[in-house]
Amino acid sequence: MYSKVISLSVAAVLLGAGSSEAQQTAPSLTTATYDAWTVRCAAVSQGEDARSICELVQAARLRGSGQTVLETAIGRLNQADPFKVVFKVPKSVWLRKPVVLLLNEGVETEFSLNASYMRCNAQACIADVEIDKHMLAQVIGASNAAVTFTDIAQKPIRIPLTMRGLDAAFSATFTSGE
Repeated sequence: MYSKVISLSVAAVLLGAGSSEAQQTAPSLTTATYDAWTVRCAAVSQGEDARSICELVQAARLRGSGQTVLETAIGRLNQADPFKVVFKVPKSVWLRKPVVLLLNEGVETEFSLNASYMRCNAQACIADVEIDKHMLAQVIGASNAAVTFTDIAQKPIRIPLTMRGLDAAFSATFTSGE
């Protein structure tokens, strides 16, 4: 049942050390689309504590094959926790270089976030970075974005992200009950 929770990138990182009871409960998944971003929520139970874990996700796929080469997710495990940006990249990456989220490239407000690799499995590697409220506002308000990582041959890979729909997805998911 734990593999169903893995489909939520943030939950996969944050619940990695969860109890065996949490890992045995199958989540109820819901999705909603806001332009280029998808909101994924899973209802999970840990003992008597039932809650919903949500994330905002954008996947980049290869033309032709449809193979996912990058999944970017923004979310948190609990309302009191800081947000994380989580990246799922192919397993054939150079682990000594971080995954970098570059925002507002070419404008005065350009900045980047470096995500550290957490783990790899037979399908992909996961990297994440914790962001504070100021960085979160910059991510949500960014006019453009790209994710870079380095492949096993030490060749940089750059994948553009569209920011269309991120603000609406975030507002609908995280600001209604806060």
